[in-house]
Amino acid sequence: MYGLFFQKFNEKVSLTQEEVDTIKKYLVPKKLRKKQYLLQEGDVCKSTAFVEKGALREYSVDENGNEIVSSYVALRDFFNESAPDCNQADAPNDVSNITSNFVTTAKRSIIPYWDNSNHVYYYYFFRDWILNRKYIKAFDLSKVYKTADEDAVVIFPRRRNMAFPDPYSKQRSNNGEDWNYYEVAKVAARHFKKVYVIGHPVFSVEMEPFENVEVCLTNDNALILEKCCNSKLIISQHSGSVYLGEYTNSQVLIIYKGGNQIGEIDATQRFKKSLGEKYDFNYAFSLDEINSYLSNFKKKDVGNLKKNEAIRN
Repeated sequence: MYGLFFQKFNEKVSLTQEEVDTIKKYLVPKKLRKKQYLLQEGDVCKSTAFVEKGALREYSVDENGNEIVSSYVALRDFFNESAPDCNQADAPNDVSNITSNFVTTAKRSIIPYWDNSNHVYYYYFFRDWILNRKYIKAFDLSKVYKTADEDAVVIFPRRRNMAFPDPYSKQRSNNGEDWNYYEVAKVAARHFKKVYVIGHPVFSVEMEPFENVEVCLTNDNALILEKCCNSKLIISQHSGSVYLGEYTNSQVLIIYKGGNQIGEIDATQRFKKSLGEKYDFNYAFSLDEINSYLSNFKKKDVGNLKKNEAIRN
């Protein structure tokens, strides 16, 4: 038992027999019958499965029990090879071939499909559903990803993709100038017991951890969501990450360097209103303003704790 597991493990990292014996203590064999579920809606995933024999399939169903997803095609991480226009990315040839084949197959079938890479579809249909028809749901992801209630703050250290030619005047107008995120983290560290610097490596400034600042640059979205759900506040430049607070029950501070006129912030606020209004966006335009906001934020947080304690007593 576990032969294939350790064979694959040793392809990446060589293990001693002592290490193998230690890992075995944490492994739990599980046999599933055909069509038996490993995980269903509402279940909290607390482990990782390794398939020794057979295959698993992930799918969703509608309210009548009909499958929604007929097929799933995994793509490699190609963010560092695409221009930083998240609404219309130019994928590398191998990825484009996969998506083109999928579209061709979908057109030949009688099954509806969405091609979100089509900018016309995205801009005039998807955005229209969100802004005008209110056809979107913001699920409470903290029910799945929250593992602790920490005195923590999350910082997304966004950077522009410098592999592509400038000027990206629209990007600079929307996101602002580059911050010194070491200084931002140092300010945050004065007010919180833990500071998590997180984000996708391609979109993030590289940093070294220090004191109570932990750096988690990863393409593992589950880890990013866990840190956001566990934290009280998300700090980010003006980007898609500012919407995370509605999903993770976290307040959001948008930081902008280079004046106080944030490009297309009106559109962001309209999207936010459609997602939900648990918390309003907050803004800071300098390190001093970040420090002042965090100081007031913590005072309110302490006040709420005292109020809750008084109610319990």
